[in-house]
Amino acid sequence: MKYFLRADIIPCKGYRRTALIDIVNAEVSFLDNSYYDTLQKLYSTGLKVIDENLLSLLESDNYIIKAKSIDNFPRISLKITSSIFLVDNCIIDRNNKSSYSIINVLQQLDNLNCKYVQFRFFDYSEEIYEIIDYLNTSNSFIQNVEVIIKKTNNHFHKLEELFYRNLRINKLIVFKGNKTDILSSDQGRIFLEIENTIDDCKSCGLVSTNGFFINKYHFKEANNVNTCLSKKISIDINGEIKNCPSMSKSFGNIKNTTLEEALSHTSFKDYWNISKDHIEVCKDCEFRYICTDCRAYTERTHTNDKELDISKPLKCGYDPYLGKWEEWSTNPLKQKVIEYYGMQNLVKRYEA
Repeated sequence: MKYFLRADIIPCKGYRRTALIDIVNAEVSFLDNSYYDTLQKLYSTGLKVIDENLLSLLESDNYIIKAKSIDNFPRISLKITSSIFLVDNCIIDRNNKSSYSIINVLQQLDNLNCKYVQFRFFDYSEEIYEIIDYLNTSNSFIQNVEVIIKKTNNHFHKLEELFYRNLRINKLIVFKGNKTDILSSDQGRIFLEIENTIDDCKSCGLVSTNGFFINKYHFKEANNVNTCLSKKISIDINGEIKNCPSMSKSFGNIKNTTLEEALSHTSFKDYWNISKDHIEVCKDCEFRYICTDCRAYTERTHTNDKELDISKPLKCGYDPYLGKWEEWSTNPLKQKVIEYYGMQNLVKRYEA
């Protein structure tokens, strides 16, 4: 008989400690790094004998099984299946000055077989109803929609009705609300009100435990590609086609460049395969396979041999070398970069 870690309990070694990631129950526990090699063997081949202290810890969390063979408890493969489609997801930004045609963008996304779209309206707009009508009447390939939109008391009930009547909308976030609260959560769909103001794309890129994705699909993706940018295409408020609306490089404007033309650019996919294992500091973090990433706002400290930014995300306050979280916006070492991105007003809101 041998001891094995459960297949859904995967050890991830950080600089100071090892995280045991339960990808079924979405939980994380920690052990000293001195146990890591043993944990790896318990996961991959099993052991006949293990340290009594470790055994006690693993049994208390129901992380260990005992069996003759691992055959009945197959390990989770970290390989990902390559999609035949060019893009999987898209971010579309709008404000009251945007003039490009959203329907044109949606038609092109359907031609690319894109499944997931996030709409970010920095001002309230009736366009959201036109968008959902198009998706419902055109047999669109887009399966899941996330909407971020400014709250207005005059239109709140209309947005509420839109959410409840359209199962394609898996998340609706209204910002600048009276409170921060989950208004509805059912079968993976969520309706959320937040007090914060989202004025522009500079509000994105925040890394925190609230944004962790603890599941098999994200874990596998994080081991192979960049979980933020892989197979993503975006349109900013001015119609510029980018990897992410917050990034500076444009691959053409949607008014005179198609999404397929932008995707064919030699450097469009440069960041797609830069996983956390290739990013400075992140590569030493025990959270790297459940965390989000941001290549738009970084600490601007490192580039690789292709001159791609591999610096730690600016809006991350975790230090894996100390094992501590702190408020990123008040870190004195980040102030020059905060000024570079013009985020002083944003930081003031965080401090308030």
